[in-house]
Amino acid sequence: NNGIIPVEISRGSYQGGLVTTANGSQIDNFSDNYNLIGNPYPSAISADEFIADTDNTSIEGSVALWTHGSAPSSAVTSPFYGSFTYHYNPTDYIIYNSFASQSGPSTFDGNIAAGQAFFVKMNDGATSTSGTVKFKNSMRTDGSNNAYNNSQFYRSSQASSNTESIEKHRIWLDIVDTNMLSYRTTIGYATNATDLKDRLYDAYTAVTPTMMSTYSLLGDDKLAIKANALPFDENDEFAIGYNVPLAGAYSIAIHAVDGLFEDQEIYLEDLELNTVHNLKNSPYSFTTTQGEINSRFKIIFTNQTLGNPNFDINNAVVVANNDDLKVFSNIENIESIVVYDLLGRTIFTRENVNAKQFVVPVEKAHAPLIMKIKLANGIVVERKTIF
Repeated sequence: NNGIIPVEISRGSYQGGLVTTANGSQIDNFSDNYNLIGNPYPSAISADEFIADTDNTSIEGSVALWTHGSAPSSAVTSPFYGSFTYHYNPTDYIIYNSFASQSGPSTFDGNIAAGQAFFVKMNDGATSTSGTVKFKNSMRTDGSNNAYNNSQFYRSSQASSNTESIEKHRIWLDIVDTNMLSYRTTIGYATNATDLKDRLYDAYTAVTPTMMSTYSLLGDDKLAIKANALPFDENDEFAIGYNVPLAGAYSIAIHAVDGLFEDQEIYLEDLELNTVHNLKNSPYSFTTTQGEINSRFKIIFTNQTLGNPNFDINNAVVVANNDDLKVFSNIENIESIVVYDLLGRTIFTRENVNAKQFVVPVEKAHAPLIMKIKLANGIVVERKTIF
């Protein structure tokens, strides 16, 4: 193939909200607009040039590539085909746009190899139910007329970035369950980006109730990738949502950073527990109910309260689990204690403790427990134990 290659695309009839499938599951109907296409040339094309081309504005400004990262498993449920025993893991897709690869740095180099298939999404609510995207020879060479690297027919290998040389500062953020399975989202800042929805620098994501996911929020929109406008302001914040299929214990952690975030502190604010955690120091562990939660977490970049009082919070609260389950606070009085099992169910709660030590009246069952301990100064710490 050579020259201009037009490919027809289409969108589904659903617009906005969740859709109930034939097997009774609910999915984000943005999935109704996916189209599987592929690079038709015997050489690589630039994903950046493909999505930025003026003839391709009928699609969302991102592509999704399958990584073959894991084998199909009976542990993975499908929102579409409930009759099959084994399913592929949908987190094996990489979402890529001109700002970032959702999978992290040094993964996808931005060049779609010859014959490589990928998904695009026709814009939701378009006036027509079908359209055309075009592949062009100009997408095959850089500004010096050099062919793009064609060695990465997608596999999980190290690759350098050949994307457009704009200023980028990025955070790759994971939600992780107790089996160490994770899902990733990307936030940050880029030249030409705005704080609103940008076709080339932001990418939507679909939320499936049966799958764990995390994303940033722009109004009601859920984004796998979100770039804000430069310059960076330490008073900025990103709202972070998540969906979990089961109640229980999870963590939020930094996978990678680049640019200014290599030296900038990054905090997670838990609005439910009224606490702030420095993600540069350690992941943040929390318990949650099942489902989609969009009002609990924010990423922020400054927190005056962390310097007052001046003590090591890791050593301030101790849990002893010998004959009794005891909680000790070395500095502040304990205000409240909540104890959960691994399914996220509350098995004990006590307000107004007003003491530096407390015996938790639960039966010894040699079972894992998660304890949320709030101190009088408002700081909340989490402790895991077996009792």
